[in-house]
Amino acid sequence: MRSRSARRLVVAGVVSSLLFALTACGEDKDPIAAPSPSLSPSPSASPTLSPTPSPTPSPTPALVSPLTGLPVTAQGRILAVKVDNAPLARRFQVGLDKADVVYEELAEAGLTRFLAVFASQPASKIGPVRSVRESDLELIRQYGKVLFGFSGGNKGVLRTVRGAAVVDVSYDAVPGAYTVRKGQRADADNFYTSTDRLLTSRKGGEAAKGIGFSFGPLPPAAAAGPVVSNVSVTFSDKARTGFAYDPGNNVWVRSSNGSPATLSDGGRMRAGTVVVQYIPIRQSRYVDVAGSRTPYSVTVGSGKAEIYRDGRQITGRWVRTSATSGTRFIYAGGTDIPFKPGPVWVLLVPQGIRVAIS
Repeated sequence: MRSRSARRLVVAGVVSSLLFALTACGEDKDPIAAPSPSLSPSPSASPTLSPTPSPTPSPTPALVSPLTGLPVTAQGRILAVKVDNAPLARRFQVGLDKADVVYEELAEAGLTRFLAVFASQPASKIGPVRSVRESDLELIRQYGKVLFGFSGGNKGVLRTVRGAAVVDVSYDAVPGAYTVRKGQRADADNFYTSTDRLLTSRKGGEAAKGIGFSFGPLPPAAAAGPVVSNVSVTFSDKARTGFAYDPGNNVWVRSSNGSPATLSDGGRMRAGTVVVQYIPIRQSRYVDVAGSRTPYSVTVGSGKAEIYRDGRQITGRWVRTSATSGTRFIYAGGTDIPFKPGPVWVLLVPQGIRVAIS
């Protein structure tokens, strides 16, 4: 009996050992066990991947003004304002240092007048504001539908303004946007306004857009032209405009009839780029209050141009194919002449007038 019991114990031990071995083998072949990191996974298995890091978002490119080439926080609506430049008005001039572009154009009696274009900077005071001329509408049409501020004008010109693609923010349209001084000559120091007052006076108008200006580094010396320190344009014996290069600040500083052009708040008229645009002049259909025929500055077409930047003169051409297109300034081969980033001053010089440089 004892021998049978002993045999049963031996058999039970053997069976137990076999079951243990089989169980151990089954655990090694468990299909849900993670594969050894030293082995390549089976093609039918989905490998465990590390999470892919999210790409770092690219920074939003800074907005750049198409009128100055400088960074801006937004493309503001275009505002154009006529500013007086008669001798009696010069000591009262203000706000021109905040303009993106200033045009100086021939007016009656050999005087000049300004058309200042604002979009990038606010100007708390602009003036003295003066009357509109027929050729102003052709000049500003390249900017799109702009807000246009002026003090009045010939009845015929005012009819033209009402039919033009502008938002009229003149004194007649929004008198509350202007400060009118009493006891002063109306043609010298009477009407003043600001960018905020005009922009909030009426809705509409278009944001700043490219009108043909190109901005960039100074070209190589072969394309940059000669070194120039002074530019002088004699529109008449009553109006001589000069620009002197300030190398310390790399800007051109304006003078009027040989005296520094200082604004009433102490600012100076200055520009990163000065453009001399030679244009044809014809007579307007309208006359001024004294009965003098108004010069009409023709700004559609093409002609000679000189660009002054970084103390250099660059000679080229201007081209504007239609009233709604912008004005390009190009080399003889057709490539754009780059302006220096900053405010631009455009002298609309009648063909035949000599520009003196030194």
